Amino acid sequence: MDEINVLRGALEAVERILNRGGEADDVLRAVVAALHERFSYVAIRFREEDRLVEGPSAGREADRVIVPVEFQGLAVAELELSIDDSAFAQRVATLISPYCLALSDGTRAAKPGLLDKRPTGVPTGVRQEGGGTMRPTARST
Repeated sequence: MDEINVLRGALEAVERILNRGGEADDVLRAVVAALHERFSYVAIRFREEDRLVEGPSAGREADRVIVPVEFQGLAVAELELSIDDSAFAQRVATLISPYCLALSDGTRAAKPGLLDKRPTGVPTGVRQEGGGTMRPTARST
């Protein structure tokens, strides 16, 4: 399978997972698993205050690209992916950003690599549109 088809398949798999929705920790674990089927290493690290905290990961560290995961200009996590295509990694980071936001604000378990089991859905003020794209909704004041 050529690289374009691998990337297309990976993006479609991520979008299917996001379209199903669910608790943030479950969604991100499913995204990591789907990406790991195509790439040798995937990891998400959540930003908590001034440090990064381990999130879900799969595979062995290899040559990889690291991209920030930002939600409305706020750095909430980092995505590591064993790929040379930073544009693809950034696209995935954009898609998963609302779910990373839900887990980056201190709602994670203290143990590295484990997400806590409290309900952690998509943040208030965010809705999912067709194609798995997350868009902020207008908030009432």
